[in-house]
Amino acid sequence: MQSDLGIRKVFFRNVSSIDYDARGKVNLSNSLFIHLKSAESVQLKWLSEKDVSEVQTRFEDYMAQKDTPNTVQIKQETSNADELLKLLNCINKDY
Repeated sequence: MQSDLGIRKVFFRNVSSIDYDARGKVNLSNSLFIHLKSAESVQLKWLSEKDVSEVQTRFEDYMAQKDTPNTVQIKQETSNADELLKLLNCINKDY
């Protein structure tokens, strides 16, 4: 984002929510309020509806991907030693 203060990068991982504000006739003052986890807010003014939609879509995609569990199932195989211990336990129970 560029402003009078320079360029600032905002990463989605630091965003808690995004609010859209359309005011005036023909939405001439579209704004996005990006609320950060640090309790700061960034306002982007004079955005087209296309730009607003693009930011919101990308944020929603990020959140959906983030919420998708990345689980990996690992098949735990028993070792030969484990199998021998099981066999010994079975034999010892019989005696």
